Amino acid sequence: MEREQARAVTVHREQADQFERRYEQFERDPYFDSFTYSRLKLEQVLERRLSALPDGARLLDVGCGTGDLLRRLGGRFSCAGCDPAEEMLEHARTANPTADLRVATAEALPYADASFDVALCIEVVRYLADPRPALREVGRVLRPGGLALVTFAPLGTTSLYPLVNAVTSRVRLPGLTKVRQHFHTAAGAERLLRESGFGPVEVEARYFGPFIYLNRLSRPATSALLRRWEPVDDRLARVHALRNLANLLVAAAWKAPEAR
Repeated sequence: MEREQARAVTVHREQADQFERRYEQFERDPYFDSFTYSRLKLEQVLERRLSALPDGARLLDVGCGTGDLLRRLGGRFSCAGCDPAEEMLEHARTANPTADLRVATAEALPYADASFDVALCIEVVRYLADPRPALREVGRVLRPGGLALVTFAPLGTTSLYPLVNAVTSRVRLPGLTKVRQHFHTAAGAERLLRESGFGPVEVEARYFGPFIYLNRLSRPATSALLRRWEPVDDRLARVHALRNLANLLVAAAWKAPEAR
């Protein structure tokens, strides 16, 4: 288990510059390819959830990577972030000179109890065989009633990526990253969060379709198709029964308030 996580951190160290370029492209054109579009659909959820928070709220980004999201949120929130890959944090520090950024894993957050109003945990759980220790840490640093926004990789996605990853995590194939990932159903994600101490949990789906493969065939054609696909995609996301067929699950979970 530790070896798998160490491999994921190594991959992110190696890909720090690549992710920085991807986020730059996202800001230029969110429909550029399947990655930027997936980021668009994710951040639409984040923006809606975060809009209920007051300006100046304390926000922690667990697994902040290159700090792209923190940079865009920094004007409204008091931000902190952590990541186990120093190479990612080098980019994050440049983009967020006033943020509290630290090298740390999700299972051992270097922050005091009840330090934050909201915590993001984006594209972290997919690399954890057992995410409950990390989720409990996220809950620990949240104030009572605080909000956690956590992403999960769906087990039943129509892209069949869990099957692809089962192969690529064992065999190195050209153009594919060899790193083990872990997948969950919407009900399983909710159960994990409740087992980790969270109260109300809402899990929604975003981004349907096998565009990661179409992107390899023709990036420009995929870009054009994504612009037309988005209204259909948004309708599918509202159908509760289809959540497990999406490419991304986004959970909103609230820490239980203190008993009086």
